[in-house]
This record gives sequence, C-alpha cells and structure tokens, in this order.
Amino acid sequence: MLSFRWPEDNGQPILNLLRYPEFNDYLQRKAFQLPLTLQLNNQHWVEFRVMPYTDDQLLMVVRDVTQMRQLEGARRNFFANASHELRTPLTVLQGYLEMMTDDSLDPHMRQRAVQTMQDQSRRMERLVAQLLELSRIEAAPQGETPRPVDMPALLKRLQASVEWLSQGQYPLVLRVNPQLWVNGNE
Repeated sequence: MLSFRWPEDNGQPILNLLRYPEFNDYLQRKAFQLPLTLQLNNQHWVEFRVMPYTDDQLLMVVRDVTQMRQLEGARRNFFANASHELRTPLTVLQGYLEMMTDDSLDPHMRQRAVQTMQDQSRRMERLVAQLLELSRIEAAPQGETPRPVDMPALLKRLQASVEWLSQGQYPLVLRVNPQLWVNGNE
C-alpha cells in the first residue's frame, strides 16, 4: 500500500519513506488519539493509526479507506440529488397553491393547476417510495443463512414495482420457469 521496498527500505526513518507534510505534522504533534486520513500520490486514501509500542518505538497500522471515501461521496451526491428531486415538485406545488388563493382564477386554469399538483404529488410519492426501498435494502442484515427463494413470485413483485414506479412507461415481460427456486436472501 505504501510502496515500501524490502530489504532496501528496512531501517529507514519513516519520514524518509512517507513524505507527506500532514503525516510529518501528525507524528510531530503525537496526537495519536485520532487517526490520520490522507490521500497518497497513487490517489488511494489511507488511514494511519499510530500507538506507542515500547518506550522509543511506535506501532503504525495502515488501512486503505479509498472505497469507504468513495461510498461516502456517492452517498452525499445521492442525498443532494434526492433533495433536489423532492424540492422541485414542492416548489411547483407551492406556486400553484399561491395561485389558487386568487378567487378570480379561471376554472379551466384552476383545473390545470389541480392536475399538475396531483402529478407532482405522485412524483414525490414515487421518490419517497424509492428512498424507503433503498433504505430497507441497505438496512438488510448481512450474512444471513441462505434460504430457498421463490424466484417467480419475487420477480412478479419486482415487475409490479417497476411498472408502478415508472407509471407503466416500462412494461416488463418475464419468462421464468415456475419451478425456479434458489438459495439466498430474498
């Protein structure tokens, strides 16, 4: 991970091998209660944990946290996008609700506003359903013992969900062996 070479680097001071100002500061401050996370020249993110080993030696544990950083970034982007996607229909609804307080509003225009608000509220309902489904999937316990799963029934439920979420825009045709069962976590 750190590109050390054996035996050439053996016995070298660590600061000769890792030339990162943040790492140098971390060692000089001796603030080892918290780990140091930094990006290496190879673009990988690593976490350093240092602890006293003997009176004059330190033990350093390093782990690659690149994937965790990427997942955190993806999660931030996801929530930013979800927030934007929910804010847009809410803005439309607020605008139409303000417009509808005007008693002189043309009945035809009022009907169009109601229709648009219904469409936007359905859009928000679909988004919330998707968010809840993602949350449920993410919270599913890992490492459960596999059990027989009725794949035709599962696929039928998924088909209904896809068609409902897409408002019928993406009809699915599935041809599945009705005897198909697999061991897994439904």
